[in-house]
Amino acid sequence: MLLASVIILFVASAILIVISSFTKKRGFYYILFSSLTIVALAVTMILSANYNNNFFGFSIISMISLAPLFLTLFDFKSKISESDVEYQKRLRDYDLTAVTQNEEQKEQIGKKTRKVKNKKNLTLLRFYESDGRLFESLALFLSAFFIAFAGLYLGKLSPFGMLAGLPMGIIGLSITYLKDKKANVFDVVSNTLSYVGAGMLLGQIVSVAIYSLNAASILYMIACLALASYMLTCIYTKERRINVMLYCVYLILSIAIILY
Repeated sequence: MLLASVIILFVASAILIVISSFTKKRGFYYILFSSLTIVALAVTMILSANYNNNFFGFSIISMISLAPLFLTLFDFKSKISESDVEYQKRLRDYDLTAVTQNEEQKEQIGKKTRKVKNKKNLTLLRFYESDGRLFESLALFLSAFFIAFAGLYLGKLSPFGMLAGLPMGIIGLSITYLKDKKANVFDVVSNTLSYVGAGMLLGQIVSVAIYSLNAASILYMIACLALASYMLTCIYTKERRINVMLYCVYLILSIAIILY
């Protein structure tokens, strides 16, 4: 009976993955079906762990890695009102006019501008002008961290695999500034988080491969490779049909939990 429930949930999760990935982004149905997909995957992982009474470190941490994905459902950039954006643009343009004035006028304008900026800074404008991926990147980074941490139960109990995220973060930072020396600070942070998360996953693949190569370990490594590829791909494309890859990571982990 439990096996039948697990199979039904795998099928239901697969259907929801396809539906959510092909639903218009940021609409009501996108949030609805994506939320249902995450919940279905969570239940699938719980039943997978229960199938062999396998509620241990690897399975529990893998389940926790699903929670941050709820952050990816909301477009925080769209929550910024147009009036705030226009206000910040006028403020920035007003500040720039000081360059063309004489010294006395520049000082007066500077004082007035600083007074206004104390009440409302340009952070909202900078975030609005970015790709708006900060919270999505943060969510994926947290998920990647938990999945990489879960790999400690499969590979050698050593943090050195996860430390691979640091050089990857430096690489991501360098690539971002090579593409645009005046890159938006929010995009810089987003890209760096994605590279660090991908680096941790790739490092854990090596760590687990060196220590053991059983069925659960191989599936775990495939899941890590898929998530790392997804995180890096999201930096360079806004195509969201590749969300299929993200959600399939958790189906693969569910199978790994059964075989663990």
